[in-house]
Amino acid sequence: MGISVISLLKSFFPSGLRLVDAGDLQQLTNILASGASGITALVSGTAVTSPLLTASDNQIDTSTGSGTDSVTLPPAHTGQSVAVNNNTANTIKIWANPANQDNGGTADTIIDHGTTGAGAASVTIASGLIYTFSSAKAGIWKASSSA
Repeated sequence: MGISVISLLKSFFPSGLRLVDAGDLQQLTNILASGASGITALVSGTAVTSPLLTASDNQIDTSTGSGTDSVTLPPAHTGQSVAVNNNTANTIKIWANPANQDNGGTADTIIDHGTTGAGAASVTIASGLIYTFSSAKAGIWKASSSA
């Protein structure tokens, strides 16, 4: 069963009076409304070794141009969206998360824009494009492009 934004909020804020951990609030903020820039795509990275995107809006500013530079999406939770801006002069690869606990610990998949079907482990983003990854079901990202 997937996690909705409402159930995610409830997990951070159970009913009753209690102190809220600052780390929990920071994690919630990162998931819902945060930005990160200056991200470097890893040369020859895999879903496991590439930098994990932790913000809702991410700008990749550095890649080597090898065509194998990559980053990894966070686990796909129902109702979540993540934007990735390829601000480099090169094509980069975006990996699906390799171990989503909300999907039984299995790897997420990405259905690229303009396609249907089972999805793939990764997609590539050309220079200057912005992709938005949305999840309507735990374990599955649907990509849409600014192109």
